[in-house]
Amino acid sequence: MILIIGLLVGGASYFYYKRQPAVYSVSTTINLASGTEEQGSLGSSGKAGTVSKSTLNNAATIITSSVVAEEAHKTLKVEHANVKGIVRAKVSATGSDIVTISVEAGSAKHAARLANAYALAYIKRERAAYLRSVNTAIINTRAQLHRIELASAAAAKSKGSSGAASGTAVIQAASLSTKLNQLESQRSVQTVQQISPAKPKGAELIEPKPKTNAIFGFAFGIVLAAIAAFLLERFDRSLRSLPAVEGVFATRLLSALPSVKNPIVEADGRRPARPLLEPVRLLDTTMKLREPTAGGAPRVILFTS
Repeated sequence: MILIIGLLVGGASYFYYKRQPAVYSVSTTINLASGTEEQGSLGSSGKAGTVSKSTLNNAATIITSSVVAEEAHKTLKVEHANVKGIVRAKVSATGSDIVTISVEAGSAKHAARLANAYALAYIKRERAAYLRSVNTAIINTRAQLHRIELASAAAAKSKGSSGAASGTAVIQAASLSTKLNQLESQRSVQTVQQISPAKPKGAELIEPKPKTNAIFGFAFGIVLAAIAAFLLERFDRSLRSLPAVEGVFATRLLSALPSVKNPIVEADGRRPARPLLEPVRLLDTTMKLREPTAGGAPRVILFTS
């Protein structure tokens, strides 16, 4: 019975999960360390080429935020792709500057599209923020250079200006010009890059897995059936042996008669069936040999089955 229950649960699990919709998972990775060395002049903290743990965690949070989600779905709507799925982002545990975007969707194609859309939306957002910081730095540097040039021009007209002061202004102007050229070149730097775009061919079928679920259901059914059988046996009060009957009634059995289809045979007079002859004779002999009860009280005999 335990085996039958296990097979039934396993079969039911297989047919149930066989009819469930498929769920595919794909992933893509983003490198946040691209162009870190070039960003050093902008005042970015941390070692060149290494992104801090807090920055990576913030990036993972932003990727799954509503801001990036809206931008990604706008891109998908332009492509006329009605894609739905679950998007997750996590930081690599190996200490690298990688954030992994994983997506679960109803088809491998939709999952890949959604993963790439989220990655590109985040990269677009970071690119815009980076360009704003570079342009701000360029504007500030130009303003400083313009002030120095004006001061140098005013000093040149003044007869009381010293040569040392003019030389200092020239050095400052040259330094700002060099910085301005560096900032101009940094406009083309790619701060964040998608290094492995998601592809439908690389999708993994997460569920359903009928065979795996059937095996688990079979094992689970076996365990439940075994526990149920143990509990039923443990709390079963029925008597299943002659010694158990003697223990309950605190007395010995006079005789045990086997079960027969026709206990009474009337072919040549009423008499017990052949299988009952010896047990009945034993009962008769036992009753005759027993001593009478004290005080002549009537003897009580229990017939049960």
